Amino acid sequence: MKKLLLTLLLALTVGVGAASAVEKSYTLTFKTGTNTSTQFKAGADLASNLTEGAEYVTTVQSQSNSFPTTAEGIRVGSAKGAGNLIINLSDAGKVEATKVVFNAKGDKTATHLNWGAEASATAGTTIATGSFAEYTFELDGTELSQLKIYGWARVMISSITVYYNEAITDPNEIEAPTISNDKGLVTIINNAEGSTIYYSVNNETCDATSTPYTAPFTVEKGDVVRAMAIDGEKASQVVEATITWLKTEYASLAEFIAEKPAHLVTFTCPFTAIYQDGKNLYVTDGTDQILVYGAVNQTYVNGDVIPAGAQGSFMDFNGTYEIEKPAGFGAPESGTPVEPAVITVADLSEAVGNHYVVVKEATLTATAITDATGEAPVQDKFKKNLTGSDVDVYGFVSVYVSSSATKIQIAPVEIQESIGSNTPEQVVSTPAVVEDVIEITRGESVTFTSRYAAKLKIEVDGHEPLVVEGREYVYTPEEEAIVTVTPIGADGNEYAEMSLMVMISFKAAPLCGEVTFDPADGTALFAGSKVTVACENAVKIFYMVGDGEAVSTEGNTAEVTINEACTLTAWGVNADGKESERANASYTIKEADKYVFINNVSDIKDGAQYILLGATLSSKTYKLMGGKNGGYRNAISYSEGGELPQAITITDASDLAVMTINAVAENMYSIMIDDQYLGTVSNTAKNAQDFAYAESATESRFQFEITFDGDKCNIITGTQAIRFNGSNNPNRFKTYLATNATMSPVYLYRLADGEYAAAPEAMYIHGHFPGSYYDFSAPVQMTAEEGGKVFTATNVYIGGNADAEGNPLSYVFSDAKAEGDAPQSYALRTIDWSAINGNVYHKNGVTHTATGDHAEIAPFEVENGEGNYDFTADFSGFSPKFTAEKNISTGVEGITVDTAEAEYFTLQGVRVANPSNGIYIRRQGSTTTKVLVK
Repeated sequence: MKKLLLTLLLALTVGVGAASAVEKSYTLTFKTGTNTSTQFKAGADLASNLTEGAEYVTTVQSQSNSFPTTAEGIRVGSAKGAGNLIINLSDAGKVEATKVVFNAKGDKTATHLNWGAEASATAGTTIATGSFAEYTFELDGTELSQLKIYGWARVMISSITVYYNEAITDPNEIEAPTISNDKGLVTIINNAEGSTIYYSVNNETCDATSTPYTAPFTVEKGDVVRAMAIDGEKASQVVEATITWLKTEYASLAEFIAEKPAHLVTFTCPFTAIYQDGKNLYVTDGTDQILVYGAVNQTYVNGDVIPAGAQGSFMDFNGTYEIEKPAGFGAPESGTPVEPAVITVADLSEAVGNHYVVVKEATLTATAITDATGEAPVQDKFKKNLTGSDVDVYGFVSVYVSSSATKIQIAPVEIQESIGSNTPEQVVSTPAVVEDVIEITRGESVTFTSRYAAKLKIEVDGHEPLVVEGREYVYTPEEEAIVTVTPIGADGNEYAEMSLMVMISFKAAPLCGEVTFDPADGTALFAGSKVTVACENAVKIFYMVGDGEAVSTEGNTAEVTINEACTLTAWGVNADGKESERANASYTIKEADKYVFINNVSDIKDGAQYILLGATLSSKTYKLMGGKNGGYRNAISYSEGGELPQAITITDASDLAVMTINAVAENMYSIMIDDQYLGTVSNTAKNAQDFAYAESATESRFQFEITFDGDKCNIITGTQAIRFNGSNNPNRFKTYLATNATMSPVYLYRLADGEYAAAPEAMYIHGHFPGSYYDFSAPVQMTAEEGGKVFTATNVYIGGNADAEGNPLSYVFSDAKAEGDAPQSYALRTIDWSAINGNVYHKNGVTHTATGDHAEIAPFEVENGEGNYDFTADFSGFSPKFTAEKNISTGVEGITVDTAEAEYFTLQGVRVANPSNGIYIRRQGSTTTKVLVK
């Protein structure tokens, strides 16, 4: 503990000494007696096996080859094998242990003892035979809840001693402050009223000569901040915090690779694409190169610039560094192609992993690449099946680290004949020259090639020549022109005799066809719907919405968003600039539906939400898939009569199974409900089997194929399909044979974008708060956020484990306060609900009008006991959701200041106007906490 030293010299100086503690221990001494062949039993009371220390243990958690009584104590391990004994500790035995000492001896020369890990003939501490001796295992001071003993080949243990440090209480000590950090902005909270806070930075000593704290301040990441409180002759301990925070932005690949963040980060630097093949995308930012693995939902070519803002996390995949879980990869912008680094086989190393390289004058087989400097393995990562002799091999360096070795490979993407000492051959073109002319359609390209050329010189109508590396050049002319292409050899000489001079001319472009609109003229649309304009042979589409300005898009189609009733005018332009006839289409706006009937696979939006509808065998009563707490199987009625498809109306969505359908492969989908995968008790669907759920993507989940038979939806996994049994009571959705015609098929509806839960004007939490039980006269008002759709209340204290009558503590959400004076103490089951002028919400979202007897409402129960809770009432989704999570504070967090007047209560719930020394409950606005008043 910190000691306050007072010295009166020319001035008063206050200093703080070191914290004091004393080492303590307790010992478990085991009984001795006749050797027994009966092993410990799981759950057995251990006290009967001890002559000392029974108060520190409870029961045997588990055991293997452990025997409670021998002539010398207990025995762990068999004659030639392993054993273990896990002992549960009582509250008295749960200490922050620094070491554990065993008094033990070995039965055999190969006897071993270990703490917390398996022992074997080679693992653990060797225990000598003959006589007992002490064997110590050092611990880190973490609280013990169990003793985990592992032995090999009969370890005899007579006693176990647990050592721990116990702090010495100092009467001059006051409560230490709390250091809070928000990305380098440090706030120090004074927990000892009337004291002065002193602090230091840069890992300096903190004492009474340090800087007094008056306001938040900023420090660098990694700095150590220390703080203490001083009040006259009393002082607190010095607390410290290393200021750090989760770095979420990276300005370079070099920084990203060096720090290897496993969490999602954003790159503030642009990338340049090098090569893309399926889920493999190689990029560079100039500081390094790396593989991006995963779907980026964009197509890139070498030289494309990927804008800043891409996201991903670091992954070391057997030695290959990757950006995994990519997101936010933007549309490509024009840039400069990346040239490969010229290396030899001898240069292959981990340092150039993922780098784009070329090995010249090499021999490439299916398994190896060889040049004058050596041989290296080949990984045909991109399935190119490339082989050849005397070739230049272009590819990426691949690193593979196994338990036995590190393999440096090359993954080829292209090979070219090596130039070597050969001179360039005649320049040729694609398309071919016909009578000194190449005729192309405007916008097409011409490729010029000269075998063995190191460079090509391009001259267009006498303009400044352009020299490009390599034996090939692709030219896309904007105007007709005379082009001369001359090869340059590896020796740097031009070979004019192998050049090609040609006239490039344009064919007459085909005329534009008729402009079409989809949906057609006269269609009533939802606001935000898109209309596709198409014009055959057009290279550009122009359109105007109403009297607005003309907008152009490249290509022969354009998508136009319609937000209001309007006339859409559009026309196309061909490659020669000739316009088509202008066409018009008029649209009106209709009110948006909350549900969109789906009868085509192309209308399934990945990641959108859906509901399932089934019909009874009479086809007159329809049921929605529901019953989330019962395995997502029970059906609930929504209407009667009518034929499908039809607009549907749901009045109570609280127990409705809202599904999220995610694409996982070609026409294969997973289905999630409340972030859990739809499945059964196994990975195999069986006939007439109820649904269960899986918390992970691989545990008992299904992958479904979705097809349509007219309006009917078939959701199939293997030979089973989701069907509705309309004759059962209760009606339910199960898996049945897909060919079972006696079970009703299902109908699929997508929830349209938007908000469906009507939010109240205000929300309150009623429950066991200081001063009352379920006191509706003093509820906690929640704070409205996100446009009034979400309500929160943070750090609300709920006390104790039961009320005065022994009922579990709980709370409910309501959109109203009580009218008049409510009783000061009563259980939820006996509330006069007519006193509440509003609605009370069940924990799964059901709304009850608070009049009459609603004793059947099951409130939220406080599952984690006494503490501070964060509450949320969320009306932003399809149906209301209510959550309560225990607030676990680390002491280094952001701070919210509530300006409402504070109220104080004793721990028994009695309100106190002027609290004196002691522990109280303080309620200030929506925040309730325990405080120490001095």
